[in-house]
Amino acid sequence: MEKLGINLNFLIAQLVNFGIMLFLLKQFLYQPVLNMLETRREKIRESLAEADRVRQEAAAERERYQRELEAARRESQEAIQKAMQASERLREEILEQARKEAEEIRARAREEAERERAQILEQAREQVAELVILATEKLINHTVDEKVQRKLIQDFLNELEVAS
Repeated sequence: MEKLGINLNFLIAQLVNFGIMLFLLKQFLYQPVLNMLETRREKIRESLAEADRVRQEAAAERERYQRELEAARRESQEAIQKAMQASERLREEILEQARKEAEEIRARAREEAERERAQILEQAREQVAELVILATEKLINHTVDEKVQRKLIQDFLNELEVAS
């Protein structure tokens, strides 16, 4: 082997050195690197699982939010509907109250007009009675008992009312 340019002692020393180097690298470098890669792989797997869990929680939360939002929309629509119904009832009550008040005002106006008419008629009767007494006095040229005259006039006016 010497002829080939290979030194057997040097080759054996190189093989022993390579074996020692291989053993040392495997024990101190390769195994820790593999352990570190395995640890990193496990962390990545855990992170992916955590991300998946968070994504599922977010989807569930989003769904819950959508349900709550829909419930809130329904409640607000119901509240609007109730408010509209209440305002309609209030409007009807106000209109009914206004109708009642208008009817009361009309009734009072009628009563007042009737009172004024009766008062005017009474005043007219009194004036007619006085005019008749004066006219009778002038015709007879003397005073007739006023009580008797008033009685006659009252009877006459009563007969007129019955006739009309």
